[in-house]
Amino acid sequence: MKIRLSIFASLMLVISAQSFKGCSDGPNQLPLIQQDPVFVAKTSHGSRYLIQDKDNATNFVHIALLDGSAYEMGYAYGSLFKEEINWSMNNFSDYIIRAQDNWIKALPAWLQDQQNMTTEEKIFYGLDLEEMVTKHYTPQRFLDQMKGMSDASGINYDFLAKINLFPELVGAACSMAGMWGPATTTGSLLQLRALDWDYSAPMSQFPLITVYNSNEQGANIFATFGWVGIIGTLAGYSPLVGVCEASNADLIDQTTVFGEPWMYVMRDVLEFATDLDDAKEILRNANRTYQIYLGVGAKEDNEMVIFDYDYGHLIYYTDKNFTIMPFPSWHQQRDGIVYGAYKDGPNHPCFNSVYEEYYGKLTPEIIYRYLAPMNPTGDTMLVVYDYEQEQIFISFADD
Repeated sequence: MKIRLSIFASLMLVISAQSFKGCSDGPNQLPLIQQDPVFVAKTSHGSRYLIQDKDNATNFVHIALLDGSAYEMGYAYGSLFKEEINWSMNNFSDYIIRAQDNWIKALPAWLQDQQNMTTEEKIFYGLDLEEMVTKHYTPQRFLDQMKGMSDASGINYDFLAKINLFPELVGAACSMAGMWGPATTTGSLLQLRALDWDYSAPMSQFPLITVYNSNEQGANIFATFGWVGIIGTLAGYSPLVGVCEASNADLIDQTTVFGEPWMYVMRDVLEFATDLDDAKEILRNANRTYQIYLGVGAKEDNEMVIFDYDYGHLIYYTDKNFTIMPFPSWHQQRDGIVYGAYKDGPNHPCFNSVYEEYYGKLTPEIIYRYLAPMNPTGDTMLVVYDYEQEQIFISFADD
């Protein structure tokens, strides 16, 4: 898999004279970093590379190229990033304790209501429960990869597994969008994934692009975008399909721990789907848990669709019916555009305003310079997938 990669440093925003209704920030005017990856290290079944801004050493991203079985890829991962895994995981545990008050409202209601437990106890009890239950629904490849990482790096396996389930426990506030056909300059599919989280978390120190080339039957070569130590998919792309996610506020009675974590299901789609029909089948058959909006784009279909995804149902939305009918003035229906935006609403119609201005003229640059930053969304990670050019534009927060 050959993917051209462009990085645009941190999401520091500069206010422009141009304004859009409902937008509360300005465009991203930082330059792109377009440099070839530099080789760092190699081991059996894996290689490590680095892209770093020659003018600002704090702007960088690590790259891992992995191949073989799940355990072999995990062992290579753990060998190549031993120090970073241990530092990131151990400091992330301390971070959870320090920032516990930020997460209490994100916990499941039944856990919030436990009067005989401190906030810290609630969080770690929730992680214990997630790990104990979800492992029975998790495909073996994920467990094998973490076992390999643990064996090579020395990090405790159970601890690694629990930290990987933190997003499953608390969720994430995000934006996503698909644009194609009459909406874009070329007619080909463009896809946005913007993650709004806590960019001061320790994991932000080690942004990572991981390329997997598994020997499992039917597996695609694909890339995930995240941080060292995290094996689930928050954002990911192959030349065939791409995935993204946005928060869904209607969480009442729509979640369960008895299933496969949503970040792992997203990675299943990347690894085994070749088009939207494949993705629908994988999601339909999944043991779903948390309620999210999950976006899947496919090159063959030249379209992105959004799934209202939870343990009880799976609803499929297109550019014609997502998600409020009839479409309000602040989220108008436009052919070739489907999106869920962070802060979207009657008092914050930023995406709608940018689309009104650039409909038919949308390019990756319009998306990463205007659409997401002006909302603003993507303070922790922002990725734009260009399917026709097989090119990725990506930004990680600079702590």
